[in-house]
Amino acid sequence: MAVTPLAGKAGTPNKVTAKQRETMDKLVLKYGSPLEKNLKIVQHYWEVREAELATSSRHRNMQKVREAEDKIHRGAELIAPYMHAKLQSIAQQSEVKQVTMAIRAPEPNSDSKAWLEAHKPKEIDARPVMEHMASPALRKFVDEMDQEQDALAEADDVVSRMNKRMGGN
Repeated sequence: MAVTPLAGKAGTPNKVTAKQRETMDKLVLKYGSPLEKNLKIVQHYWEVREAELATSSRHRNMQKVREAEDKIHRGAELIAPYMHAKLQSIAQQSEVKQVTMAIRAPEPNSDSKAWLEAHKPKEIDARPVMEHMASPALRKFVDEMDQEQDALAEADDVVSRMNKRMGGN
């Protein structure tokens, strides 16, 4: 299928392009297209993978399965340009509305305690947390934890005093 260049018409191939096209057509007729080759390779490795997965797990060669999956992925990457059109980015024109606004920020304050007093929520009262707890079981649990903490602190004091008496730190 030779292409004869037409002189003077825009978009017609020149002699070099026509010769390259003719050579490519001959190669495709003789050896097949790159798409066909890659499809055959992917099909072969897909069959290898399926055959390995069909065997029992004891006799399955997972290295072969991984290699076949790798070849399938590589083949898919090579086939993709033939199968799917390349998507071009499309410039989107949109209206951008510029909004001018002002915010009201609190005045700077160098003292954090004064700032907390000025900005704390009004609903918080000074009652201890234990009075807010409704569950007696929770109060009992917290009391037991406090007693345990006190016992541990006492034990630490005893151990540190014994270490000092024995010449330790």
